[in-house]
Amino acid sequence: MSNSIGHNPLAVANHFIENRNPIDKQGIDLLKLIKLCYFAHGFTLALTDNILINEYAEAWRFGPVFPSVFHEFKGQSKITHPAERFNLEKNQIEKRTSDFSEKEKEILKNTNEKLSPLSGIDLSELTHKKDSPWDKAWEEGKRIRGFSISNEAIKADFKNNLR
Repeated sequence: MSNSIGHNPLAVANHFIENRNPIDKQGIDLLKLIKLCYFAHGFTLALTDNILINEYAEAWRFGPVFPSVFHEFKGQSKITHPAERFNLEKNQIEKRTSDFSEKEKEILKNTNEKLSPLSGIDLSELTHKKDSPWDKAWEEGKRIRGFSISNEAIKADFKNNLR
């Protein structure tokens, strides 16, 4: 059963960091990581009618961004280590993880296999198509970063593109 409330975006990012394509052996760049999260979220919306990530994507200059992923990893040229958090109950640092459903695991795997060979710039360009959810939000938000992209718009766009 899919998680209709979604997952922490850092758990999704960690999945891509830990399962990165051999082309990214030295680490994955932030632009690519964010776009892989966006595509996995879009495919999940289109295929399951559930959200994958429990944070809205925002329209930024270089495409859709999950702010928490950006802020966690900004400044790193190549990301090799997953996001962590401090667990107060256990008094220890833990990797951000989530219990993905089997369908979500399949979507994450397929997204990674099909899109991780592309560069972050290539993936960004795919999100910049005229009338894409990013394009509409970017224009509606007057080209000021931070305008949310609705999950309904993402779902409709991905469903349309899966045909």
